[in-house]
Amino acid sequence: MLAALGYHVTSATNAAEALEVIHTDAPIDLLFTDVVMPGGVSGVSLARTAREIRPDLRVLLTSGFVGEGAVIEDAEFPLLDKPYETALLAAKLRKLLDKPPAAGRRKKSRAAAAE
Repeated sequence: MLAALGYHVTSATNAAEALEVIHTDAPIDLLFTDVVMPGGVSGVSLARTAREIRPDLRVLLTSGFVGEGAVIEDAEFPLLDKPYETALLAAKLRKLLDKPPAAGRRKKSRAAAAE
């Protein structure tokens, strides 16, 4: 879906692979990750670690588990409930990416997705 929307996507199959990418100098605008992932690390934990490495990184979480939103409702990252349509994903991404960077944030130019 991300590629179909025109984004350059770097995929990772788990948090460890995602962090390998995040540790590089590759330009990344956004981390899009499922809350529940293989490998024992949640998407929330991945997002928090990624933000420690790249404080300017924008994050969008997704989950298909009923009630997951309530569990992480107060979390610092927005959540997109599954299933979702391409138009809703596109709107969420634009809202996040068009938001002015917080003070001290650097501009990046790509998205990374971890599932």
